[in-house]
Amino acid sequence: MFGTVEYFINDFKTCIMNGFCIEPSINLSSYYEQQTEGIKKRSGKSDEKEVHLNNLEKAYKIICEELFGDGRKI
Repeated sequence: MFGTVEYFINDFKTCIMNGFCIEPSINLSSYYEQQTEGIKKRSGKSDEKEVHLNNLEKAYKIICEELFGDGRKI
């Protein structure tokens, strides 16, 4: 369902996988920005947009942590 954390996680994973086979590829931070702008431009209630933006940010953080680790130094 659009707007859930799980939806955005799957969307980011699709972006990453498409980057291996589709030219030109897009980096993850640019894709995050595109998705943010897309949510802001969607018609609908502002509180719903805020929930979607929060879920997008949570998903982005989860994906970055999965890819790059949690940032703690060893």
